[in-house]
Amino acid sequence: MGLNRLQVGQWSRAPGQVNNSRLQYASPLTSITAGKNEMLPGGIPGTERVPGLTSIIIMAHNRLELTRKCVESVLTHTSTAFELMLVDNGSTDGVAELFSHVARKFPLVKVVRKERNHGVYARTYGMQLARGEFIAWLDNDVEVGPGWLGPLLGAMSDPQVGGAGREGVGFTPDWQHRFHTEGWPSEQAAGQDADVLVGYCCLFRNLTHYIGFLDPSFNPFWNEEADYCLRIKLLGYKLKVVPTNVIHHRHGTGLALLKNRDEHINRMNHLLIQKWEPFKHLVLEVFRNG
Repeated sequence: MGLNRLQVGQWSRAPGQVNNSRLQYASPLTSITAGKNEMLPGGIPGTERVPGLTSIIIMAHNRLELTRKCVESVLTHTSTAFELMLVDNGSTDGVAELFSHVARKFPLVKVVRKERNHGVYARTYGMQLARGEFIAWLDNDVEVGPGWLGPLLGAMSDPQVGGAGREGVGFTPDWQHRFHTEGWPSEQAAGQDADVLVGYCCLFRNLTHYIGFLDPSFNPFWNEEADYCLRIKLLGYKLKVVPTNVIHHRHGTGLALLKNRDEHINRMNHLLIQKWEPFKHLVLEVFRNG
């Protein structure tokens, strides 16, 4: 069940090896991540996993009405065991009050309040508190429908699968980010392997003991999910394409907030390639062999 491509002791920290007071983030390849990103004391190392539980993480920086619809859809249409982690990412438009109100009504909800916008890295603050066997990411411009989580969990019935969702961008054999040459990839048929998953709605095994959390270098967002998926695949797990026809995403609402969008995307693409260049042969082997 995973962990068969690389030796955990060589590439990452196993649970018994973690320093609770200063847990370095975020990759099985600690030589390229050491010192960049630290976990909060008392986070994941002491958190007991609950089998069958899904920890759903929604982070929001403003966009109150979109966020309200997202949270309401999850509470209405999630029928399996779950907990909901709401991360207020420095909002100023009432999101903090919304999250506090929801938490008072529903004991399964936990709220994390940050005073400033940490970009997509803010997911980490929810992941640190997650007790679930599985972790779901949802952007706050997503609404889910009835039965949305079932197919994602169904993919996890295969112990070799580490994540499920819609396919994202990966790398070409000549070590170029696929986005540069092919644009956004067409979605594969359900059940096929994916290189990486898009982050607006996806499900992962809770492997944070082994691969850590998100890399804040990809700020405010773009390629953070590709980086995370690479670490999952290098532990020997597969990623599976799952239909998202009951998941509705308002594409582009985050990109619309960026200044110099194309420049930012190119910079994040270059960062991803640069970060993984020393281990290019391993990455391309993963994409060839699944």
